Amino acid sequence: MTETKKYVRIKKAKFLRSWYSVYIGRMYIVIGENESEYITHVGDVLKEDAELFVTEKRPAKVGERVLITVAAPIGEQSYETGDVFVAESLYDPFTKDIQVLGMPDFIDYNEYEVIVNSEVKNEEAGEMKIDLNGMGTMSYTRMEKQLWRR
Repeated sequence: MTETKKYVRIKKAKFLRSWYSVYIGRMYIVIGENESEYITHVGDVLKEDAELFVTEKRPAKVGERVLITVAAPIGEQSYETGDVFVAESLYDPFTKDIQVLGMPDFIDYNEYEVIVNSEVKNEEAGEMKIDLNGMGTMSYTRMEKQLWRR
């Protein structure tokens, strides 16, 4: 049985005071979730502010999307942790390495996981906007009190 993991990529920050408002684009491992938030080892992320990736650790097949989970620092490689690629060819069936379009070198099996499901929970995900007016009509002091209660 293959092991599945969940990762969340920060796409926007509804509230400027959210801990992740300065980490847009970064990925974190999901350790739990409730009806409105993903729980990571760093903190909770609103589902509407994130994109969820469900992955399996197995060799990729041609045409499958892969998520770089641990980019090994080899010289000046052109990819980093959190990048998503489509497997174009299998480099070696024994080592399970893959090649992707536009990359001269192979991606090692230890660096990627196969994406089995991903979903964007918000419409602005591709734009990566920060909503600076996220407070709406709530007063600053009332919002601050709610944040400190957490």
